[in-house]
Amino acid sequence: NKNSFSWNIIMSCLLENRHGEDALRISVHLVRLEGNVKPCVSTYTTALHICSVLALLVLSAQVHARTVKNSLCCGSSAFLCNSLISMYSSCGMTRDLQQVFNQTRVRDTVSWNSVIQGLGQNGLGKQALVAAERALELKMYNGSTFIAILRSCSHAGLVPEGLGYFNSMTEKYGVERALDHCINVIDLLGRAGKLEEAHALLQNMLFPSNVLAWSTLLHSCLAHKDSPVGSIAARQLEALQPDGSGNYKRLVFGCGEASEVNAAPLERSGDVKSALHMPGCSWVT
Repeated sequence: NKNSFSWNIIMSCLLENRHGEDALRISVHLVRLEGNVKPCVSTYTTALHICSVLALLVLSAQVHARTVKNSLCCGSSAFLCNSLISMYSSCGMTRDLQQVFNQTRVRDTVSWNSVIQGLGQNGLGKQALVAAERALELKMYNGSTFIAILRSCSHAGLVPEGLGYFNSMTEKYGVERALDHCINVIDLLGRAGKLEEAHALLQNMLFPSNVLAWSTLLHSCLAHKDSPVGSIAARQLEALQPDGSGNYKRLVFGCGEASEVNAAPLERSGDVKSALHMPGCSWVT
């Protein structure tokens, strides 16, 4: 006899191995039919994650409604509410994610990180910073909080604000900088066209640079048609990934040209835009 825990593991494994539709069929059966196996909180969070990955907003709303019907989403489960916030964030439903957050009575650091990230990635950078200030005031933060803050500033073009948080995170808030924080500031500066500043940060940071750091800089150089800094980034990427050197050179050539360029190296290096997202909004603390 399989219990809900067994089904949750099966669904997670199917989704991890790119069998999302099979995982979806199981989740629909468990959530909608509620036969011999009674869904638990983890069943609903797994179902919500499947819906987010497959971009199934209607089904996500049905899962949410089912949690309300079963009195599982009355603000008492931070784990479930955090999953709802992440799901609505992935679907661009900022009003719904704010409503869930406001109804959550038991909030943890993950809750604050999720709402900051959700608002920021959906173009509400200033609202994200309002939430961030409240989280900092309540001391509900960790290293992931500052990644969410920096990403929100990057998407909204809030360069002074982002640099302010980056410069004060250790001295004022006691959070040590990590490579991910630096890469997000490189992205912040790069999106704003401050490519030399982004390059300087990359060179002077206390962490060994990696493919993602240089790819982030190169991505910004392509966007702003900056060949000099782009050439530097390409040379570094050639050293880190010799198998992609030819394509990197073509990318740099494209920095100064109006013609279409081959973006394959960026895909090989992890797709800069996707890689900068925190993994699945799982908010490991």
